[in-house]
Formats: sequence, C-alpha cells, structure tokens
Amino acid sequence: FHSTFDMKLNGFNHFGTHTIYINVETEAPVVNILRSLHSVLNLPPSQSFFAWKPHVTIAKGLSEEKFKEAWTELRNKKFESSFLMTSILLMKREKSFAKYEMVKEFGLMN
Repeated sequence: FHSTFDMKLNGFNHFGTHTIYINVETEAPVVNILRSLHSVLNLPPSQSFFAWKPHVTIAKGLSEEKFKEAWTELRNKKFESSFLMTSILLMKREKSFAKYEMVKEFGLMN
C-alpha cells in the first residue's frame, strides 16, 4: 500500500573498512516501507535483516588492504542518479556471501 517515489542516489560512503556503498538521498520513503514491513511481518531477527540505513552496497567483506585500495579510487569520484521506484524485490540467500535469488517482485501504487 505504498506509493511510487523518486529515488535519488548521490556519492559514495563506507561502513568501517569492510563495506563501500552508494548513498541514498531519498531515505524517508524507504524507511517508511521498512517500518511497515517490519511491523506486519514480525519476523525473528535470526530469519530476517532490515537495513535501516538505506544504501546500495558496492562491495562488502573487504580486507583492510582491498578497502583502502578501492576507497582511494572512489572517495573523490562523483556519482549521481535518480529513477522512479515502482517496485520492491524480495530476495533471499542460503548463507552469507551466497548469491541472492529473487523470490517475488511487489509493485508500488501509482
């Protein structure tokens, strides 16, 4: 029951020295959808993960050496993009670092 919205991405950032991501500028609509899903689904934490800081992961699980190499390359690069968010994908994976598989696509309302 959520509406479509304009998604805006802007710049690179990182979590510690292990993950590099693209910033999501349009955080509010994403967090609203997450809150809604979290309250309705009531899944135990061991069976679900909700990223409360919206971001687009570029690389994760990096060694400190690989992180420094990649971050040196990306930290001053400009990146901007925007698009209409019309659906959400439910994805799953069997274990950490396994490939995600799409389970279902959910359309947002116009």
